[in-house]
Amino acid sequence: TIQFVGISIQSPKKVIYQYKLEGLDQNWSSLTNRSEATYANLPHGKYFFKVKAMNGEGLWSSELSYPFLVRPPWWRTWWAYSLYAFSGLCFLYGLRQYTVNRERMKHELKIQKLEAEKMHEIDHLKSRFFANISHEFRTPLTLILGHLDKFLARSPEDNPDQPAYRMMHRNARRLQQLINHLLDLSKLEAGSMKLDLKPADLIAFLKALVFSFTSHAETKKIQYHFKYPHDHPVVYFDADKLEKIITNLLSNAFKFTKPGGKITVTALIETADKKSLPDTFSDTAPSSTAGMLELRVEDSGAGIPRDQLDRIFDRFYQADTSHTREQEGTGIGLSLVRELVELHSGEIKVESQPGHGSCFTVRLPVLLADFEEIAITEPALDNNHKIINPIIDTGEFKPSPDVAPANDDPEAPLVLIIEDNADVRSFIRETMQPLYHVMEAGDGEAGYKQAVKTIPDLILSDVMMPKMDGVELCGKLKENVNTAHIPIILLTAKASGGDKLEGLETGADDYLIKPFEAAELLVRIKNLIDNRKKLREIFSREITLQPSSVVVSSVDEKFLQRILLIIEEHIGDDTFGVEEFGREAGMSKTQLFRKLKALTNHAPGDFIRIMRLKRAADLLSKGAGSIAEVAFRVGFNDPSYFTKCFQKEFGKTPSEFVATNVLK
Repeated sequence: TIQFVGISIQSPKKVIYQYKLEGLDQNWSSLTNRSEATYANLPHGKYFFKVKAMNGEGLWSSELSYPFLVRPPWWRTWWAYSLYAFSGLCFLYGLRQYTVNRERMKHELKIQKLEAEKMHEIDHLKSRFFANISHEFRTPLTLILGHLDKFLARSPEDNPDQPAYRMMHRNARRLQQLINHLLDLSKLEAGSMKLDLKPADLIAFLKALVFSFTSHAETKKIQYHFKYPHDHPVVYFDADKLEKIITNLLSNAFKFTKPGGKITVTALIETADKKSLPDTFSDTAPSSTAGMLELRVEDSGAGIPRDQLDRIFDRFYQADTSHTREQEGTGIGLSLVRELVELHSGEIKVESQPGHGSCFTVRLPVLLADFEEIAITEPALDNNHKIINPIIDTGEFKPSPDVAPANDDPEAPLVLIIEDNADVRSFIRETMQPLYHVMEAGDGEAGYKQAVKTIPDLILSDVMMPKMDGVELCGKLKENVNTAHIPIILLTAKASGGDKLEGLETGADDYLIKPFEAAELLVRIKNLIDNRKKLREIFSREITLQPSSVVVSSVDEKFLQRILLIIEEHIGDDTFGVEEFGREAGMSKTQLFRKLKALTNHAPGDFIRIMRLKRAADLLSKGAGSIAEVAFRVGFNDPSYFTKCFQKEFGKTPSEFVATNVLK
């Protein structure tokens, strides 16, 4: 409560007041004869209490102000926040320690039966969760794939929607494959997955499976070989699980082997001691012979660092977690392979050297069937198992033409799409082609070279790409004087605030999170291009011999200052044209044209002429010589042409301009 009094000797009871508390009240209070003001529960901060009084004669006093500070409660002070932060860090540290200790206890509790049962119950709940959510995914995915299959079957090959249907079908199958992997892992954890052993021609099965990758090898121009025994033994094996093991190993080999590399698959079958067979084989065919199947998958790919070899079979682990890794992945495939090998009571090992490739070796115990069982082998395999062509993202990038036809408008803006996923690139290109000219690049390095070469009107870039990620690309483009003015939109699947801030801090103009709507993308692109056009129009109206008053980035301002200095040095040279201008600026004619057009809305030739006319007007206003002399001094060797250009630029002839300035 604040008390105040207005002193009036003649009629003190007629004094009325108005007051307000700056920092809380927006307006003055209503007139009152009460000489106090009460405020409750004021937030902490600085306030100014202002009051004025009016006497009985209607005269207002001067305004008085009383400053005061409401201090925060102790739980909202800086040291309290520090305590909160410290407590949070302690909690996170404790949580981390808890996680580490829990993993250590898993190994120790295997010895103790009671503790092992508890851990088994936890694992069972987790596995059931994975199974339930994966099944929930499969229901809508089944409907999507079912309708897509119908569309593909009904639609003729020349239907323009066929590529879109195939792209949707391919990515839906890839999602289905990932869900199947999660379901298999959950079954393995729960112990509900069993081997379904049936006799079949193992070599024929392996040949059909391995050779199904031949088209991918031809696409990537990889030397692909399969070495196998010439005889065809009949073997008891689980075709479904063996297919998953080989498919995952070959998929990894193709992902990380560059074009021109080599992949070799070797299969060996040896006899073995029947004691080495697991218990699950004992009741399958008691009279059969024990054997050992050895599969080797060798590639000449990137290789794996020695310190990471022990972890590559861990679930969700990826050897390369950077934004610039060559291939996308989930870290599930090799974990599933190891689980399936262990289900067979087999073993898997890897040998690798960075830069020289990797070799995965799988050894599985098998049963060699008797001759009497040969008659039933082929039907068993044909009726119950069908090898499906594997879904592999080979990383092959097929560039489209440099500029895809957008529309008949030659002035349509040029947009550069930088995205390593070919399907996403295709989707964005089809969305934008009706409105823009479109260029493409499949990785950060190629995108940077394209941007410097062509100077597009806008760049749309993914964040996680091979060779150079989107954040680094954005930083390099904004530092390059030739590309600093280009608006950049970053696309990413990472939706956290930290990732978004990292992109915006490098100079990105916008940030779009996948999945995005095509309409939203088009609106954002249009807004950025329109804003650049407005800035360009402002500059074209206000351009002077000094560009410092124009609101542009520091890199663009330095560029403008440099080219103005170049023109100033050659302003009297009538042979100085666009080619000489580009050579002095260190840019090609195309780069110079697109850069100046983007910043000033003037072509290089027009820009040179305007600067010469501006200098001529400056010289004429100072009486620096006759009209003909000034024309020669600014690079015009034809006075009549100079007069024509001058009148077009300033709306009056040089003589009228001189007369007007002399009168002033």
